[in-house]
Amino acid sequence: MKYGISSVVVAALVLLSPIASATPPAQPPRVGIDTTFGDRFHEAVSALRLKHYQDAIAKANVALAMQPDDTNAALLFIVRGTAYFWLKEEAGAWADLKAASQRDPKIKNARDKLGWLNYRRGNYQDAVADFTAFLPGAKDPGYIYYQRAEAYKKLGQSELVRRDFLRVTQAPVLQAMGYAERGVAFGEVGDYRSAERDFAKAKRMDSSDAHTLNTVAWFHSTAPLAASRNGRAAVQDATKACRYSKWKNPDFIDTLAAAYAETANFGDAVAYEKQAIALETNLKERKGLQEHLALFEKGRPVREDPTIK
Repeated sequence: MKYGISSVVVAALVLLSPIASATPPAQPPRVGIDTTFGDRFHEAVSALRLKHYQDAIAKANVALAMQPDDTNAALLFIVRGTAYFWLKEEAGAWADLKAASQRDPKIKNARDKLGWLNYRRGNYQDAVADFTAFLPGAKDPGYIYYQRAEAYKKLGQSELVRRDFLRVTQAPVLQAMGYAERGVAFGEVGDYRSAERDFAKAKRMDSSDAHTLNTVAWFHSTAPLAASRNGRAAVQDATKACRYSKWKNPDFIDTLAAAYAETANFGDAVAYEKQAIALETNLKERKGLQEHLALFEKGRPVREDPTIK
């Protein structure tokens, strides 16, 4: 997801705070099973909260080998899947978070991450279901409505897209990225003045957040309405996003390419798009970048589809 979900990846998610306080239910010891399961469970959670992701995976593996019940297994799959998520091991993260939702559907922890992973895999209906499941009690509902709107957009459900973007514009904002996303939402529903106001707030709140800068730059590079595009500003913001991410994020470099295309500098657009393609490991995302490259090679910029009427 260009605006929010790939930014999702880092900015607006939190580390399993509900899980951290979870205590495995008391159970009578079972023959052949290590009764120190509770210790292993909490060691895995503690490692995750300390961002010791490899250790969290190892501790979760030990606990899972003790054959816990479905609820505790689901929590451990979430711990291990979240560790894989932050390590950017998407296949492992998706498999574990999917297993968690199947073991105990009542547990909603990390369904936002599973939604993003399903979006990345092209499972848009599953992504909608995941975001919907995560919404009750979400600390930042605007963020989740934003992600769900993007999934609805892929499904061509324009009225549901509009409804969720309107919800984003009405939700409280907790961080700079939230203002950037709300700005996009205002743009999607045609309120461009409010969009620019939120973009300015986002950059004032955190002028060095790469995800915020990328979101604003993409909008200014690709907005359907000409009056909302600003190629020069987009190049500046996208360049900063790339610099702050050490030129390792293909999504941000793709945005920089789109920004140069908006200024009619297709030579640099092609060069940066090729750089983005070389870095992208997700085949579905790479296909999208290759489509952008084809446009630039023909001297055409990227334009977001105006799906909101």
